[in-house]
Amino acid sequence: TESPIVKAVYRVLREAEHRSSSFIPYWNLPYADKWMGGQVEFRRDMTMLDDILAGLINRAVETRKEATVEELEMRENDDDPSLLRFLVDMRGEDLSSRVLRDDLMTM
Repeated sequence: TESPIVKAVYRVLREAEHRSSSFIPYWNLPYADKWMGGQVEFRRDMTMLDDILAGLINRAVETRKEATVEELEMRENDDDPSLLRFLVDMRGEDLSSRVLRDDLMTM
């Protein structure tokens, strides 16, 4: 069985694809995310994904080990070899959680 997170990601991607080809932006209607079934689900999925991502970002920022790109490329047996860890350690303190969230969501 698939993870609820994976299912949410697929539903969000499907909605994004649908929105990109829709002629009328019905999702911008007042309260659309409260009474349109697909929009209710989309908002719920986005909230869940945002919460999970915020937790991961906070944990990565709290355990930041700032390094140069060369030093980061040399890390082989790092406990957390994720892209998030790489971005946080590379960019250091000049990176906000909001920028990280936006970068990761667009990937």
